[in-house]
Amino acid sequence: MTHAFHAPRIFSMSNLYVNIQEVFESLKGCDVILTIGNALRSDDGLGPYIASKLGPGENLTVINAGSNPENVIDDIVKLKPKNILIIDAADFKAEPGVVKLIDKEDIPETTLSTHTISLKIIAEILAHDTNAQINFLGVQAKSVELGEGMCDEVKSASSEIVEEIKRRFYYA
Repeated sequence: MTHAFHAPRIFSMSNLYVNIQEVFESLKGCDVILTIGNALRSDDGLGPYIASKLGPGENLTVINAGSNPENVIDDIVKLKPKNILIIDAADFKAEPGVVKLIDKEDIPETTLSTHTISLKIIAEILAHDTNAQINFLGVQAKSVELGEGMCDEVKSASSEIVEEIKRRFYYA
C-alpha cells in the first residue's frame, strides 16, 4: 500500500511532535482518522496498528479501512466530518520511520498498491461528499513485503502518532 509521492515535505522524528500538533490544530468537532494498511505486509501494518491503539474519542472517530479505503466512504460521509486525517505507509524516498504531511496534489491518481482506488480519488470523493478538509500523514516504510511486524523505525513513529492523538483527543 505504499505510494510514491512528489515534492516531499519531510519532517525528521525530532520534529514529529510539533508537526503532528500542526496537523491536529485544525481538527474540531466530529472528525475522522482513517487508517489504511495490511498488518500482514510488514510496515504497511502501521495503519491497523494505530487504529488498534485508539478507541473512540469524544469528538473523534477512528476507522481502520485495512486495504480497502473505498469500502468505508459511505460510513465517513454519514459522520459529516469537518476534518479527515488519512494515515498510511508511503514511499517518498526517505529513511524508514520519517513522517511527512503530504499534499493531495502530490498523490498519484493511479495506484500500484494493494488498494484498488488511489488515495487521491478517495480524498476527492470524501471532499466532495463532506466538504471536509482532508489531510494525509505518511510514514516512510522500510518494507511492505509479506510478513508480520513493522521495523523499529516505523513502529516508533506509529507509537508517537498514537500518543499525540491520545494527548489531543483523550486526555485534553
